Amino acid sequence: MYQVLVIDDDKLARKGLISLIPWEKYGMEVAGDVANGALALQFIETHPVDLAVVDLTMPVLSGLEFICECRAREISMDYIVLSAHEDFTYVQKALRLGVIDYISKLQLEPEECGEVFLRAAEHIRKRKEKEQQMQAGGRINRKKTETGRSGREGTVEKTLGGDGFADLDL
Repeated sequence: MYQVLVIDDDKLARKGLISLIPWEKYGMEVAGDVANGALALQFIETHPVDLAVVDLTMPVLSGLEFICECRAREISMDYIVLSAHEDFTYVQKALRLGVIDYISKLQLEPEECGEVFLRAAEHIRKRKEKEQQMQAGGRINRKKTETGRSGREGTVEKTLGGDGFADLDL
């Protein structure tokens, strides 16, 4: 199950969203909910989170500041922006930070939210696959570095019946 953190200074909005979404249907579960970006940063230090559903404007540390800080710390997480602001400037800033989608608090509908969370689950799956491939590639590269060989030299040695090209008169 993908772990979700809901971040909003409006407690009723947090609890409402948590109860509105059938999280299991999307392969998700709510790991926690907090009132601002600063508390969210503390939360993710001790809890794995795959997706943050984050309000744009909050006291202490806004949603945009939270996303920027996570990016600066290279935290592997996806984001959905939640806000009552219909001002496109906020949405545009969030999109430029790479959020998956935007949910308007003024138009919270289970069907629309469902589509957003389906896309989010697919996005998370692809991100995790890519991270696993990169980690596997890193292990291969470390092995090459440790042995000083790429593995092909052994094939050349076997084919030539010696220690590579040392036996050839070039």
